[in-house]
Amino acid sequence: MLSYLRAVGYKPVNNKPDFNPYEDIVEFAIGHADRIRKILLDDGRIFGEIYSSVTKETGILVFGEYDNQDRFIFIGFVPFVKNEIPSIRNFVSVRYDEEDNIYIGTSMDLHYGGMVQYQFSSLLSFYDKRLVENLRYHATVFLSALSIEGKIILGLHNENSGISYIGHNSMLEREELLFRVAKNEEEAFQLINKEKADSIEIFKKRLKKDDLYSIIESSMVLCEEQKITYLILGTIINWRKFHSEITGEQIFKFLVACNNIIMSVCINENDLIGVPAIGRRFKGTVCMQGRVDFNGVLT
Repeated sequence: MLSYLRAVGYKPVNNKPDFNPYEDIVEFAIGHADRIRKILLDDGRIFGEIYSSVTKETGILVFGEYDNQDRFIFIGFVPFVKNEIPSIRNFVSVRYDEEDNIYIGTSMDLHYGGMVQYQFSSLLSFYDKRLVENLRYHATVFLSALSIEGKIILGLHNENSGISYIGHNSMLEREELLFRVAKNEEEAFQLINKEKADSIEIFKKRLKKDDLYSIIESSMVLCEEQKITYLILGTIINWRKFHSEITGEQIFKFLVACNNIIMSVCINENDLIGVPAIGRRFKGTVCMQGRVDFNGVLT
């Protein structure tokens, strides 16, 4: 996560011989805390999260536990960008990743049928509802992404220029089909496989004469063995630029439509190639995060 701090406009201050970036982050978070939330866990531990703004749209969340003298014990941190627009409304399963010390959520998006993995940007809702790992819950997911490498490319203005889903007249019909797939209906699997085969044939024919990015309007590809790192291509539907008082750098926040999923993407101006505009597309490697609103209904 340290490399993604610059995406939110923060840089640890290295002015000590025994510099520890994590100590710097904790000191910043506690000294600039906008909000502190605590919860008593079933085993008697007190879990807490400290929210600290870096800019108007970004910040750092530090999480850990409090001892019996109310001293904060650091566990980890998450740089984040705000997103108030729902991205996915479907089931969520949760698992703890011991290697990276993070909780990872997985959701199936009914717009295109893919599974999306993301780091939880806050664990309090999970702990507060006493949820259980590896079970599925109905929830609304607000996706956001941090990037340290991205570029702007031209958009597709012709709605028929890209590969579309074959054999369906509306997105609602496709969502219904994917819902049936999630229920393991054999006929739905057969229809999806036929659709996939038809799309591949169209893609092969068009690739002989057209540029790749004139065929594919948007995509979301999980980077191998990276768990929550994706290579995304999506259309910019809104954007803004703001200043980091800490680093003096400019930060871009894009609202991006990727495979019909709406997400916020944040990137440092120094890591972006090209000039953003509504209708153009963002292409880059991102760390996917999700703020999850559970409704507590087990599937």
